[in-house]
Amino acid sequence: MGRRVLVVVNPVSGRRRALRSLPRFLDALRAAGGRAEEFRTAAAGDATRAASGARGGGFDAVVAVGGDGTVNEVLNGLDGSGIPVGILPAGTANVLARDLGIPFDAEGAARTVALGTVRHLDTAEATAAGAGRRRLLCNAGAGLDGAVVAAVARARGASLGFRGWVAPLWRTLGEYRFPPLRVTVDGVPAAPCTQAVILNAGHYGGLFDLLPGVSPDDGALDLCLLDARRRRSFFRYLWAARRGTLALHGDASSARGRSVRVESDGPVPVQVDGDPFGTTPLEVVLNPASAQVLVPSPGATPEVP
Repeated sequence: MGRRVLVVVNPVSGRRRALRSLPRFLDALRAAGGRAEEFRTAAAGDATRAASGARGGGFDAVVAVGGDGTVNEVLNGLDGSGIPVGILPAGTANVLARDLGIPFDAEGAARTVALGTVRHLDTAEATAAGAGRRRLLCNAGAGLDGAVVAAVARARGASLGFRGWVAPLWRTLGEYRFPPLRVTVDGVPAAPCTQAVILNAGHYGGLFDLLPGVSPDDGALDLCLLDARRRRSFFRYLWAARRGTLALHGDASSARGRSVRVESDGPVPVQVDGDPFGTTPLEVVLNPASAQVLVPSPGATPEVP
């Protein structure tokens, strides 16, 4: 008997790519022996509530059809349940899917859900002012990226995609003042910075690898700390991150640990897995091997763009 799965769909994700991919995904899932029930979200928090409701429903997995934010909501709804998460990548960045080699084509993603294996991943619990607590799988950031994510959320329409980030990013760059951050890792002060990115997964924003060797099951959080003081530094960082040379910059540093605290003199915007998450102070604490995600079986050759 194949897996019985709840398919949680964010209909506006990835410029509506989720809806375009869904029929082929469901057909392929059923052809592979899986059984599916569908739920479509209409507002923030719907995916978390749907996943939480799956706990006693006899489901073998809950599939997130959308981007990293949808995966994060499903993960939070399944907290402590032992039910694995499946992914049909249909968002803008799809950070976790890239890290795990999950196929981006609907048929390949369906085979992974129906026939794949469970991989145990680290998660972390984030706490920030005005936002409470949330589990994360990919990353958290305090500084410019938090401000940009908040601006994108305010401007967000029915569809987004990478182009939907351009105007909010440009406006935020013109206004942002790069306040200094104080970061401690496992209780030890880290290098001064104005941007702190806490990584559990290697990819960042779908296009960049900020630090080499980051893995979501290595039992540690990796930090990329940038001490930018001017707007033009941002473009220098982007170019270096795309080329894999960010660590060579004198105003970039890294750290590693299991607990991170980010403080500032005033509130600085925070993002978690690409969604706004209050302001500093931000605290992130690792929870090793606490999530289960369906990944391709050994020997599979996923299609990842």
